[in-house]
Amino acid sequence: MKYTRMISLMVFMLLLSSCGKNESGDAEKQAPTPAERVAVLDQGPRAVQTVKLNDSLANRGRVLFDDKSCSDCHTLGEAEMAPDLLGVLDRRTEDWLMMQITQPEWMNEHDPITRQLISDFDLEMIETGVEGADAKALLHFLLRETGNASP
Repeated sequence: MKYTRMISLMVFMLLLSSCGKNESGDAEKQAPTPAERVAVLDQGPRAVQTVKLNDSLANRGRVLFDDKSCSDCHTLGEAEMAPDLLGVLDRRTEDWLMMQITQPEWMNEHDPITRQLISDFDLEMIETGVEGADAKALLHFLLRETGNASP
């Protein structure tokens, strides 16, 4: 009986000590807030350093740039209606650009850089339905068109 009680106490203590921990033993983490998510998006190396040109993807990105009507607002070398995309891979991280392309409405609401661009151009980026691989293709197109591609 004494051993049963001691074992029960040990099991209770183990259960108590594991409360709030995940399988790896770390304390449960709350999902990051939008402010926390956006704070890290433009930290780190610029996209020009992380995107390695793939001509096939760049060709696909060129078609997408036209098909998704990106050229209705964006240009390479001028910033009349919307931000100039010439050199954008030098200014922003790959993560920031991917979020801007794939989730523009979220960025419009939460990202201070995007909000400043909205203020500057009096225009919000619209939802285009571009996702993952297509967004990457657009980055490859921009890399090639802006002359930043490494040989």
